Amino acid sequence: MEKSIAVNLEKCGVFLVFITPQIVNSEYVRKEISFALKKKKPFFAIYLKETKLPTELEFEIADIQAMMMYLMPKAEFYAKLKELLSNSLNN
Repeated sequence: MEKSIAVNLEKCGVFLVFITPQIVNSEYVRKEISFALKKKKPFFAIYLKETKLPTELEFEIADIQAMMMYLMPKAEFYAKLKELLSNSLNN
């Protein structure tokens, strides 16, 4: 399974991570984030809920563009996400 995840991450044009309190301690999510950063993939963090990141993860993704979905009206969130993805995939 890990090989399949790595292969698909290698192929992806943009890496999105959906942040919730439940995922912040997931070893697999941390590996995926590290892999995407190492491969210099365009990367966006989308917070589905207010979430306190562990210090190491906070440091690792400090320079990553983030969207606080839980604070935005859905229409605004989807419009901004569409714009971000379009810009990232066209560059």
